[in-house]
Amino acid sequence: MKSLLTLLTYHLLFSSLLIFIIVSGDLPFSEIFLLLVFIPALNKGLTYLKIDSQKTRILNLALCFMILSFPQLMLISSGWKYYLLLTIASLSSITYLYYLYQFVKENQ
Repeated sequence: MKSLLTLLTYHLLFSSLLIFIIVSGDLPFSEIFLLLVFIPALNKGLTYLKIDSQKTRILNLALCFMILSFPQLMLISSGWKYYLLLTIASLSSITYLYYLYQFVKENQ
């Protein structure tokens, strides 16, 4: 249970930091994908904390795609980019919730 709490704390801190950078920094859409560099760093940090599961890697990736797509949905109001980002956000949210449920079942 301690690993689940640590994982959720890291995800909360990581997502709040990235959303703050995206919303306040006026980053162009093309440069936001450079933030994907944080995924291996987050995976390495969780491995260092002895939370080594394939589910955490998928959780981190889904979290990053949610973070990248939700703030952009607020900026783009119509067109094909909106529907693409809405699809990415929906799929990554479903994936995140499913693997979080699997991770909780694994730790109990």
